[in-house]
Amino acid sequence: MLMCSLSACREFSFLGFAGAIALSMSTLKKVILEILVNNEHVDPLPGLCNELEEIAGKNVLEDLEICVSVQANAYSKTAEGLGRLDEVLGKSGWSALKKVSLDIYIRVPGTPYHDWVRLSAQKQFPVLSSNKTVAFHFEVK
Repeated sequence: MLMCSLSACREFSFLGFAGAIALSMSTLKKVILEILVNNEHVDPLPGLCNELEEIAGKNVLEDLEICVSVQANAYSKTAEGLGRLDEVLGKSGWSALKKVSLDIYIRVPGTPYHDWVRLSAQKQFPVLSSNKTVAFHFEVK
């Protein structure tokens, strides 16, 4: 299992993630990514989808958990950037994948952004939502 926590107060990227796990790809079954987003101009998953495309077909990943904690004012990039994840994980190359979990925590609950993020992001996962072999969990809290 690989667990990675990142704080996205400044620009950061997942660039190099595929290379960092290259030696473990034949045995790595679970990845947990925890991301803290404090800036409204930061994409919460910068470069991650490109890195996932790099490891597609070369991994035995069964479980991918992504937890994004977002300040209420950082909602727009969060909802916009998630659709590509559905596209990448919906392609071939993920034969071992059994579970994808995406939790978005809005750190100022009760804001109008909470429902906006939930509704916007739900529309971006048609492939994962309808996949019969992958258990897809998505929640905005």
